[in-house]
Amino acid sequence: MWPDLIKKSKEGGLDAIETYVFWDSHEPARREYDFSGNLDLIRFLKTIQDEGLYAVLRIGPYVCAEWNYGYAVVFFVIFYLIEFQCIFFLILLIFIAQWVPCMVA
Repeated sequence: MWPDLIKKSKEGGLDAIETYVFWDSHEPARREYDFSGNLDLIRFLKTIQDEGLYAVLRIGPYVCAEWNYGYAVVFFVIFYLIEFQCIFFLILLIFIAQWVPCMVA
């Protein structure tokens, strides 16, 4: 699927492919990584390179509107809540509680 779409992108005049790297797909359990099959990031990047295009990777737990809550909150709760002794999460919740009403209003 990807080689055909990447080729069509180049034919359509694009010079770069931008994509998120979804952490929950590549790290389904804490410190257990999966880059096989459809998650093969290197193969995807080489396919882009073979077409002479640039790749822009957006890495990190935050993935904007593509995942609920940008996935950052879920990511930190699942993987790091215990390690950070809830401090980081609580600070994040304070900021979210202040920010979200401003965005919704």
